[in-house]
Amino acid sequence: MYYPIIRTKQFDLLALKAVLKAGLLSEKIVPILEPVKDSAALKSTLKELVTFQHPFYFIPEPKVGSYGQFATKMQDLTASLSSPYCQLAAYHEEQTALCLAGEPELKVTPTPFASNPHEIFLQDAMHFYRHDEEVVTDEFFSDAHLYFATDGFVGFSDYGISGAQYVEKGYPQKRLSFHVVYLDYFGSLRIKHFASTSNDDFQHLPEKFLEAGEQFMAWVDRYQEATYISPFLKELYQLVEQKHFPGMGVLKKLTMAHQLATMSFYFQQDTKKIIHKY
Repeated sequence: MYYPIIRTKQFDLLALKAVLKAGLLSEKIVPILEPVKDSAALKSTLKELVTFQHPFYFIPEPKVGSYGQFATKMQDLTASLSSPYCQLAAYHEEQTALCLAGEPELKVTPTPFASNPHEIFLQDAMHFYRHDEEVVTDEFFSDAHLYFATDGFVGFSDYGISGAQYVEKGYPQKRLSFHVVYLDYFGSLRIKHFASTSNDDFQHLPEKFLEAGEQFMAWVDRYQEATYISPFLKELYQLVEQKHFPGMGVLKKLTMAHQLATMSFYFQQDTKKIIHKY
């Protein structure tokens, strides 16, 4: 079982809803939602999860964002949070592990080996590069989905391509980049970093998007028969073909949706077939 921790920023929620509506969110993926804003988008996403009868966890006292700073909330989430598809989660006092309500109670922990049969392995697989660092275009992301059971865990968890470090708002970057997780020949997850090459200023984002996008198109053209290409990557491919820069938020939505769809694809396949194919 995969328990992705999703901080509920606008485009992260849109990614989750897109995968859900496309029928590409496996029943073996149970999102853990950490609310960061008291927003209508959060309310509508919870409603969608309930409508699609998809189980999820909700952290009523998050450790990041502004959601937990106000006792009175603008959005009434009672109907969704009281549904049979929602269970609550809470951070331990040390803030490094999560307890997931239920029978039995599950613990999400970064400990590398399970100490009891009710633990979920937590990792932060995402590596971000500073603007002055040279980008490694292709690198290992995770193999937790292959080995969590061997290490004694009942599931695995991560922060996806958002990473564990929470940033309220993005800030201008000279380099435009986006990140695509994919299954390799051995069934492990790797990640491709597509980055612009003319990075002398903070302007010309559409042109920088096309620089990164052309690398992305070349990669898809070469490997589309060797790895899973989700509908969300196909949509991104079309945007590059049309030379249309949709904004950084949409890039985040599409690449995050692709990662969730990729994990669903993995769960729906025979692992041996995946390794043989790739």
